[in-house]
Parts: sequence; structure tokens; C-alpha cells
Amino acid sequence: MTFFKLVKFFFALLSISTFYNFESEAIHCYVCNSNWKACGEKADISMLKYNKEPCPGPCKIWRMNNIVYRACSYDETERTHNNIDFCYNDLCNFKFSDQPTIVNDSKNVTEVAKNSIQTVNQVARKIRAIKKILCYDCDATNRACSDPMNYKALIGSLISCSGACVIWKNPDKGNILTRGCLENITNKGSGSYHASNGIIYKYCSTSFCNGVLSGFFPVKTTVGTTKPTSVFTTKPAVITTSKPAIILTTTINTSGNLITYEEFSRAITSAGYGPPSMEKYTNFVTQLGPKGGITTKREAAMFLSQILWESDGLKATEEYACMQTGCPGVYGSSIYPGKSYYGRGYIQLSWNYNYEAASRALYGDDRLLRDPDQVAYNDEVAWATAFWFWKANVGSRSDVKNGHFGACTMAINGGLECNGPYQDKARKRFEIYKICMKEFNLNEMPIENGCYN
Repeated sequence: MTFFKLVKFFFALLSISTFYNFESEAIHCYVCNSNWKACGEKADISMLKYNKEPCPGPCKIWRMNNIVYRACSYDETERTHNNIDFCYNDLCNFKFSDQPTIVNDSKNVTEVAKNSIQTVNQVARKIRAIKKILCYDCDATNRACSDPMNYKALIGSLISCSGACVIWKNPDKGNILTRGCLENITNKGSGSYHASNGIIYKYCSTSFCNGVLSGFFPVKTTVGTTKPTSVFTTKPAVITTSKPAIILTTTINTSGNLITYEEFSRAITSAGYGPPSMEKYTNFVTQLGPKGGITTKREAAMFLSQILWESDGLKATEEYACMQTGCPGVYGSSIYPGKSYYGRGYIQLSWNYNYEAASRALYGDDRLLRDPDQVAYNDEVAWATAFWFWKANVGSRSDVKNGHFGACTMAINGGLECNGPYQDKARKRFEIYKICMKEFNLNEMPIENGCYN
């Protein structure tokens, strides 16, 4: 084995061990804001249970401009802010520390007591040491650093990083392609970070991962995997003030599209999710007709409301319940041993037969059956499979075309939510749909029929 391979093998093992340590210590936090009534100051816990995400801790809750926000705290520097409450227990950010505990269900008394708010100092003592990764540090003045990158020639350009590896176009050097580390992104995910100075950073959180221009899959190593080690979120967690999230401001004119960016963003935030990036909007709006067969704002509202629910606000491209175990055998098997076909992508594509059908329709082969993780970790595939499933199984139904929202829920998860025990989830989908219709400026009455009624 060559020296380079030994080095890459060692750090691949290091990054994998770091991931499992991170995942094992994670708690869950509520993530929403009070534009959604259930997320108000007196939260509806029965509804908030559908708006949570894994978090290294602590959770936080704060008010700004008369809006209540709940989220995970990734940035240690914000924990000196007096206007944010922090807590370290699972789902503890359901209330402010100065609120009395009100329990309507006596069975929840013990759980509420466990989730009492802790002080910032108590939280700080429990924050574990930040794990470091290795990032390429160079720019395209070195031809080996251009696109595609010659990573073998840049093994000496690796730096230690406690944040995320990034790729960006440096305006100070004529927008030259640059790779490096951004220390203040600490959420162990990947995606796009729109900085206040206008620079868009593509970021990722595993060693060597900024060795490609986009997609953020680690460079292949001798352990034989291209699977990124983080599955928690695609949302950057960079919060250095009391602002709830990074808001992308843009002068791009989107009024010629079926849905404008403003309509798209308002629909998502009004449903209680974080503000979407321009990248998410572009992927959504440019593929509605060509790949999804969606030509009306009403059907676009249906599609958006369903993928918002399925992907927890466009941030989860893997089924939470299967992230740890893979749910082997639950969703069928194939000729490829060890592969699981649980929910992935923005519509949570599930079952072996759907993976095979999507793969043959999109690519003419069975690549998604061979490597189902592509649906979770390749954003292009995550969108493509969502639009394929909608066009093939949902949008073609006459009752969906006639505006019966329940019919699209029936097509997506009818066995459990329409004819099964989880009708409350189907009703939540419909509530999101009504919000999308309102923010898309649709004046027609939403039709609930087709699922449980």
C-alpha cells in the first residue's frame, strides 16, 4: 500500500469514528417558529413532535420581533446572549425558562420535569470537544486545485479544521475557485451558506470532502465508500447574532416563473420551517414542468406541501427512524446484499420496487437499486426522484388534477395515514397545503377529499 493510500485510509477511519461519536451524543430539538400557531409561546406539543431534528446540543428558544423561534444551537459564541434560552435535554425547548410548567396530561409530568430548562453555564460545561477534520486549502492559481481537482497532488495542502470544509469563488482574487475551512459552520452537515458579504460557500463536514466542486462526496478511499458521514441536515448552522437563521437576499428576478422566490419562501416559513436557499428554490421551480409535469400553481402547492412534510422542511433526505439501523429488510430486498430501501430524497422514496422503477425511468439501469444512498446524498438525485414519483404515481391521478388534496396523500402514504392509524399526520399535510395555497395567492377553496374522507 502506497504512502498516500495509507494516509487517506487513516483519516477515513478517523472521520467515520468521529461521526459515530457525534451521532451517539445527539439529542433532538424542536425547530419551528410561531408563524405556525402550534409553535407559539404556549406550544402544542402534540403538533411540535413532527418538527424536530437531531442536535449535538443545546436546544434554544428565543423571541424576536414578537415571533417565537425554536431551534438547535450550533454556535458556541451565541451562548452568551441573554435573550436566548438554552437547554440540553431531549426536546427541552418547548418553553421559556420564565414560563410556568403547564401539564394537561398527567402522564407527561415526569417527562416535563426531565426537560426543564438549564442555565447557560450548565450547558457550557456539557459541550464536548469539537472534532477536527481535514480540508484542502488552496486556490486555482495552482492548477491541481482547479476543477476537477488533482487531490493526489494536493495531499500536502491539507489543513486541520474544526468547522466545515468549503469551496467558494473568491471575489478578492477575481472570483477564482478557492478551497479551505470555515470555522464557524459546526452543524456537521453539507449544503450552501450564503454569507452576509454576498459570497456563497459550498460546505461539507467530512475529511477531504471539498476535493470536488459540488455534491460534497468524500474522495474515494481504500475503505470503499463514497457515503458522506453526516445525515442530519442540509441547512448551514452559522448563527453569530440573535437572528434566527441566515436569510438570503437577492436581486434575481423570479417573477417569470410559475412560483416566485418570495411565494416559495413565505410558504415554507409560514408552515414553520426555516427559510429556503435560492438553490432549493431554483431546483424546485425549474423542474416543476419538465420533470414533474406540474403546470398549475395549485398542483405546485400540493407538491410543495407534500415534500415539506416528507423532508421536514427540505432538510431531511433520509428517514429519521432508519438513519441508525438502515431498517434492513423492512422495505424489501434485492439482488444486492446489504442494501436497504427506506425513505430517501425529498419525497422519501421507499420500497425496492420504487427504487428500481425510478432508476430505470431516470437512468435506464438499476443504479439506485445498487446504490440507494445516492437518493439521500446527491441533491440532484433527491430532487429527480421526487419529481419522478409525483409524475408517475401522484400527479397523473384525475382526482389530484381536480384539486382533491387527500388523493395525493393517499398515493404517497395512504396505507398508514388514510386507511391506517396516522390520520393526524394526513391532516397536518393538509394544513401545510392550505398555507401554501395562501402564500401562492390562490383564492380557490382547498379540497380535503381523497384520503380519510
